[in-house]
Amino acid sequence: QHAYIAALSRAQEAERGRLARELHDEVVQQLIALGHSVDRVQRLLERGESARAVERLHEMRASITGLVSELRTVIGDLRPPALAELGLLPAVELLLQRNAEGGPEVSLIVQGEERRLAPQSELALFRIIQEAWSNIRRHAAANHVDVTFAYTPVALVVSISDDGQGFVAPDLGAAPDGHWGLRGMRERAELTGGTLTVTSKPGQGTRLVVTIPYPGVDGRDPVCGMSV
Repeated sequence: QHAYIAALSRAQEAERGRLARELHDEVVQQLIALGHSVDRVQRLLERGESARAVERLHEMRASITGLVSELRTVIGDLRPPALAELGLLPAVELLLQRNAEGGPEVSLIVQGEERRLAPQSELALFRIIQEAWSNIRRHAAANHVDVTFAYTPVALVVSISDDGQGFVAPDLGAAPDGHWGLRGMRERAELTGGTLTVTSKPGQGTRLVVTIPYPGVDGRDPVCGMSV
């Protein structure tokens, strides 16, 4: 438990450091550049060079548009707005599309009739998929990835399979020996009442399967019948 907590703390600090660097190197620097551009436009107007000032303003507008896009990406990574507004499946589609450049080819397969999970379950599952997709892009050296959403009568089963280099899959229920990212994903799944399994072998790719139960049957608790 101590080792897990220590690894979790390191991961949190690393993520905070990444966000700080991203905000400083991208957002803050662009804001400084925009401040300098405002000064230049002011000097141009003072000299009566309105045509050049208008041209500079158009450039500033394009920079602001790019800055807003970068901020939306950062905010989306922290709390994906599409998840609450559109649902899990569209949010995952946007995630895969946004980060597809330079990565493996990915296919999103949907089986059964789409239905919503509990909000905390959808967020947990989104984070699991986000982590798995990041790991594949960074470590797997895969050419193709299949992400399958299977809406069964009692649960949503999501499988993520790649044809990458694979690894020796750990026993996530055994004594800690690293693989904290996988352990974190399993913890997220179990906190929603679900399960997570990983199968992989060197040179044979990796398959991750997450099963998350629906919140009751037809929107009602199966025991007391209350709406959930």
